[in-house]
Amino acid sequence: MSTLSVVVPVLNDAQHLRVLLDLLARQSKAPEEIIVVDNGSTDDSVFWAQAAGARVIHQPLPGILAAAAAGYEAATGEVIIRCDADTRGLRSTGCAGSTSISRVAANWMR
Repeated sequence: MSTLSVVVPVLNDAQHLRVLLDLLARQSKAPEEIIVVDNGSTDDSVFWAQAAGARVIHQPLPGILAAAAAGYEAATGEVIIRCDADTRGLRSTGCAGSTSISRVAANWMR
């Protein structure tokens, strides 16, 4: 079975990131790795990422595209999901719905 990485670019998203990481931890199938790409945060984003066990990388080039690209390069999973820090599932859909990663696993990771 394929491995799964979740990439989350952040810039001063500590409050949203903390919620997202909690939701990801409660997935019915946990990703093999969560990579938080810090794009120059001055809040507690890095702290919350490390506290949740995510791998933190730093991207000094500004912008979501540069941050996401750095995350994709760092990811080791065969399947990569990118979430924004404020991603929330609606009725178990989206990146952080309780069964979202299981659905990805069933559909893409054979």
